[in-house]
Amino acid sequence: TMRTSVLQLLVLLALVNWAYANEEAKARILASRDKRRRQLENVLKNSRQQMEDHNSGKKKLKPHQVEHHQHKLSAYEVQLKELSRELDEEEILERIQNYEKMKNKNRHDEL
Repeated sequence: TMRTSVLQLLVLLALVNWAYANEEAKARILASRDKRRRQLENVLKNSRQQMEDHNSGKKKLKPHQVEHHQHKLSAYEVQLKELSRELDEEEILERIQNYEKMKNKNRHDEL
């Protein structure tokens, strides 16, 4: 019947819209992750340079600064390794769902 056809068309349009929204969200997540990875690479490069300068005597750091840089270098390397890893589809979908939950919570909190 005509009513069934219209209902099927509406369901199809909703599914297409949902798929498109997910692709946009996936692109945003991957772009944000890539941007963060590049930023972290620069931070890591700068921190390594400061340690090189210290070790070569070019610019000595105070002991607490050396300890801080060593700790940060380890943390940055772990973060960079994680950001360099490719996400699988399930992880991306989970991140999209978490983003939507946060967005809905924020929207609810504003009311």
